[in-house]
Amino acid sequence: MNQESLEGQVNAGCLLFMHRECPEQLRKDTADCILYTQLAASKKHDRFSASVQWNDTWRDALVRFGYALETSETLSLPASERLDGSIWEWLAEKLPPFMSAALLAESQSLARRSLLDCPDPRANALFARQVLQPVPQVEHKLLQRHQKVVIQIGMLGASSELMVAALTLTCRKPLEPDLLFQPLAPESVVGNIEMRFYSMQLMERVYSQLRAGVQDALAQKRSEHSCALQGGKP
Repeated sequence: MNQESLEGQVNAGCLLFMHRECPEQLRKDTADCILYTQLAASKKHDRFSASVQWNDTWRDALVRFGYALETSETLSLPASERLDGSIWEWLAEKLPPFMSAALLAESQSLARRSLLDCPDPRANALFARQVLQPVPQVEHKLLQRHQKVVIQIGMLGASSELMVAALTLTCRKPLEPDLLFQPLAPESVVGNIEMRFYSMQLMERVYSQLRAGVQDALAQKRSEHSCALQGGKP
């Protein structure tokens, strides 16, 4: 897969990657649906303190908007069983057969160029703000606070299949915006690492009836919650 075949964006708490061979309307619909359903879920549950309920509400909202859930898988991995590695490496290791390893690898490459090699300050700041639980400031430097991380990686393949990997974990100390690329040792993670994987297909006949309402609802919110990944040079 050519690295230029993907476009990416920070989409609230989701890093979304979409194949350029997909119709432009489908790419717009996918981005809008993921953003709208995340915002809707956050109105009912806190993304960090009620992560399970938040995720279930988000998934159910996507289904109501016309996404046929074809396959899913849920994993709960004790941190003590993990070797050092980055979040990308964890996802690649546990990726189920119904998701594309090649598409995940290309998404990782684009994310690295955009967020690490040629960092866009706005994209990095927006991503960190959405996926990292705010940590209260403490006066004493020895008083460390745990920080929860709730991330989605969305991938729209050339066949119009939407694949989403959702990961939740809690770290013993605050993380930096480049958390996706930094190795995390088992002892730095509190409890289990939760992963959910989904394969979905948008049913046009359902979403076409909702498209106008979603677009109107997001008209004043896209710029606040989403930002294109520039990608740098392949």
